[in-house]
Amino acid sequence: MLKKFFITIGIICVLCLVSVSLYLMLKERNVIVLAYHKVVPKEIKEKYYKDDPWIDTTERFEKQMKFLYDHNYESLSMDEYEKWRNKKRDISLKTVMITIDDGDIETYYEIMPILKKYNLKGTYFAIGESIKDSSEKYDPSRKQFLNKELIEKIKQEYPNLEIQSHSYGMHNRNNNVPYVFDMSKEEIEKDFDNMKEIDDEIDVYCYPYGLHTDTILEVLEEKKYRMAFKLDKSGISKISDNKYLIPRVGVNYDTSFANFKKWLIKAIIL
Repeated sequence: MLKKFFITIGIICVLCLVSVSLYLMLKERNVIVLAYHKVVPKEIKEKYYKDDPWIDTTERFEKQMKFLYDHNYESLSMDEYEKWRNKKRDISLKTVMITIDDGDIETYYEIMPILKKYNLKGTYFAIGESIKDSSEKYDPSRKQFLNKELIEKIKQEYPNLEIQSHSYGMHNRNNNVPYVFDMSKEEIEKDFDNMKEIDDEIDVYCYPYGLHTDTILEVLEEKKYRMAFKLDKSGISKISDNKYLIPRVGVNYDTSFANFKKWLIKAIIL
């Protein structure tokens, strides 16, 4: 009697495993889009940025990237992601997009070497007005941004890390109200034009503070931008998403490694 019981349990387990395997094989693929910001060495974080959750450590960032590499995650460029959206290429079950906001100077000195080490692709969304002509000595204790020289060096040294737009001058607030809510359509159009002067190939947008209005959506369409990204609690991107409302999840210093892995698993099974 006991033997039959264990045989029955074994059959049920096998059937469950087969069912899960078939489900994962046939289900629609998702992409989890990760949104990072400035990262600095741990000692710098503890000394200068202890209370800012949006400034993470280089060590934590590398641990996450190593996990993606060790577990055979595929990272997509914007072109590859768009092709998937347009049903012109397939993706694996384990697929991510790595994005970095603001264009801090650490994009070159901290983030790029790690992405290069693990052969991962990424996109950084730069704030146009922060990009200067001249270079300055790297000092992670200060707020510094990429300059034109470093942007060109990224293109030459690691083309898998591409530049796109986080607006030219809209990443600001007036009396704590984001500019986007007070700007006219003409002002938004001018902001887009200014960003094109930084790099004429820019055609993907990341909303400042993750916020958008109907006017920005109109301008994106008129300026023929390919895609735009917002912030979302899950960051799970589906092929059916509006191309101008693609979700990303913010990864910061408050994100535990356990939660990071949970996000990845949810993108696979949901």
